[in-house]
Amino acid sequence: MWRHSGLRKAFPEEEDGLGSSEDEVELPADSTDLYAVLNLPRDASDDDVQRAYRTLARTFHPDKHQDDNLKQDASESFARLNEAYSILSDPQTRQIYDIYGMEDSDAPDI
Repeated sequence: MWRHSGLRKAFPEEEDGLGSSEDEVELPADSTDLYAVLNLPRDASDDDVQRAYRTLARTFHPDKHQDDNLKQDASESFARLNEAYSILSDPQTRQIYDIYGMEDSDAPDI
């Protein structure tokens, strides 16, 4: 469901602006890597996390898309984007995520 190609299609860097592509509105395929969701390296600063979130939020916001199927895809992508941001923007939850990831049963609840 989360395709890398979708990120490139839905996040064009052409002059027509963000969110103008109606091809696909999906985030990266590796849904367990929150850094990939925000298209960031693991050593990204807090400012980088916030900047990436704001840029992608403008692209994936469901209200930016007219087609019902695209709106549904955007809604799912936007929810995933919000989850990634909520974890990576908080220093404590980010540290827990960096140590344990999302799948580790030994990890404290994030």
